[in-house]
Amino acid sequence: MAKKTFVKTNWTSTIPATPEQINRMEKGIEDAISHGNENEDLISEITVVQNEAEGNITTLQKDLAAEVKRASEAEKANKGAIDGEISRAKGAEKENKEAVDAEVKRAKEAETALKAASASSIEFETNASSGEVKAKLKNASGTEVSSATVPPVGFKKYSDEYFDLMFVLGRTDSVYSVDIPKWETSQSGKCTKSNDNAGLVALPSTAVEHRQDDYDSILGFVTIDVNAEVDNNGARHVTAIKGDPEFDDKTKDVFVLGMSYYEKWEDLGNGYLRYSRSFVPKDGFEISKLCINRDGTVQPYFLIAKYLASKGTDGLLYSVKNKVPATYIEKNLGLDIAYSNSIGHCAKRGKFYSIGLPEEYSYINTTWFLKYADINSQNTMGGCFVYNAQCAVAVEEDTANKYVILTAANANNFPVGGGISVGYGAVDRVKAECHQLVYGGKVLSKETMSDGNVKVNIDCETPFKTTKSNGTAVYATAFHWKSGFSDMVKGRCGEPCDTVQQLTSMTYPIVFQGVEIAVGAYETQAGFSICADSTGKRNHYSCRDASLATSDPGETSKGYVKIGEIVFEPYTKDNWNYIDSINFTNGVVMASHCGAEGSGTAKGVGDGCYMPEISVGAKYELRALGDLGLWSYGGLSCMNLSNGLLDFWWSIGARLSVNAVGGDLLLS
Repeated sequence: MAKKTFVKTNWTSTIPATPEQINRMEKGIEDAISHGNENEDLISEITVVQNEAEGNITTLQKDLAAEVKRASEAEKANKGAIDGEISRAKGAEKENKEAVDAEVKRAKEAETALKAASASSIEFETNASSGEVKAKLKNASGTEVSSATVPPVGFKKYSDEYFDLMFVLGRTDSVYSVDIPKWETSQSGKCTKSNDNAGLVALPSTAVEHRQDDYDSILGFVTIDVNAEVDNNGARHVTAIKGDPEFDDKTKDVFVLGMSYYEKWEDLGNGYLRYSRSFVPKDGFEISKLCINRDGTVQPYFLIAKYLASKGTDGLLYSVKNKVPATYIEKNLGLDIAYSNSIGHCAKRGKFYSIGLPEEYSYINTTWFLKYADINSQNTMGGCFVYNAQCAVAVEEDTANKYVILTAANANNFPVGGGISVGYGAVDRVKAECHQLVYGGKVLSKETMSDGNVKVNIDCETPFKTTKSNGTAVYATAFHWKSGFSDMVKGRCGEPCDTVQQLTSMTYPIVFQGVEIAVGAYETQAGFSICADSTGKRNHYSCRDASLATSDPGETSKGYVKIGEIVFEPYTKDNWNYIDSINFTNGVVMASHCGAEGSGTAKGVGDGCYMPEISVGAKYELRALGDLGLWSYGGLSCMNLSNGLLDFWWSIGARLSVNAVGGDLLLS
């Protein structure tokens, strides 16, 4: 802006003024002019300042715009970071949900397995946020027995951790005991339940009735059916549990699985022996030999083959359903099951497969003592030891059918579900002609006909005629019960009979803890007996490492341990003697003495032990239970020591085992 200059001008006034007034006026004018110029200078300065301010404002606006831009960019970057964090959080949430869902799934699978196993059940509740699993054990009536909360575990299905979780509620401080009278104390065989076992009731079931069994609600006594195997490193693996879609009982080996346990055997000093079992470690208790892994660690479960071994289409031994037990029948209908031969048969399945260990039969015996408080098994269930009927058909038929017609009296000897062969003549069961028409069929049903005879319907592959062949009549022959008869029984312990009275008839086989036994065939064990001296003493050995098994073992053979001895007193050669006493050695309960004065089928153990003529150093098979016609000598503790290590016959079978992994041997 241009500077304005105020100029002094001459002026006149009509108002008279004094010189003094005029001087003051002129001075005022001059002062005004002077102030006007000063104001102009101020205005100029203001203008400069204004221009500077305007420049500063422009700069500030630019700076502000830059800051706004930077803020926007920072906001954008921060939003990206936040979005990234949100995305990562959502991913983590998804992973956590998947993990929780997996735990819930595994818990439900465990629940399903146990519910399929027994009348008792376990319910699993999984906290979706924490992942904690709460397990509740309920009895048959639905009442909660106990519960426990366990942290989330990332475990593989059917791993040891899986079964640890499954059995967590059973690991209580309880001790289950039974006091067994010595022979000199009592000859009744009746025992007394003690500790936490006192007052518990167990009654065997039938095909009609599921009877009271308090042990169904005790997880340590619950067993379930599984598919399992042992690899060539000696590691056992469960591959499926009954109830799983992949479970297969017809082509894959079936085993009974139960909780690992600890046991103790002691002499009370009052005429009684005490057997005790716990499901947690305790002083004086030892882990069952069945639960020791090859590396010496403890496996949380044990496995026992559910069925007697049968011959597969490949000629190998399997534990599967609906099969005739593998025994020797001429013309290769069966399999030559003997101690020595079984080593080769089992080795074809794998390095650590064997026939049943004495330790497995010890589990059956000791559990029986705990549940039924009786060392004479025939007082509770008879087993199939009086089932050796053989008779000609009553009516011949020239058309092919799947039945035989028998007299009512003869038909009465063949119970529904029982094993039956049909062939020509009354010949020994080892002969192929005995099974020429039907080999090891099953009685499906019986129908009374108008003439009083009975049509016995048979489950078999091929229809057959019942007319004579070369003058030889067709005969029906009682034979071993096929595997799978336990499906007929209402519980995990019992017989496939209709009435309670028939439980001790000695016609029906036994299922005990889910394991099928006493089917009418001896069971050869993975061990041997050696004649120690001329007094009738025998020393028994068990093979605990199948990879070291030999067809001709000695007392110091690697992989073998001494599990007991039996004394015959008085010694009677080539004869049956009744067992009067038992003992527990190196993880096995077995007969320890027989032949005492007064011993018999209704006294003490009540089962028989056969002793051939003494030959010091001779080796014999350990054969348990009995065959179709053994009568009162048969039973849980029965032992036939008459056959050499290479002997086989129609009456001799075996059970498959995955327990000879040698874990306890490697630690010793």
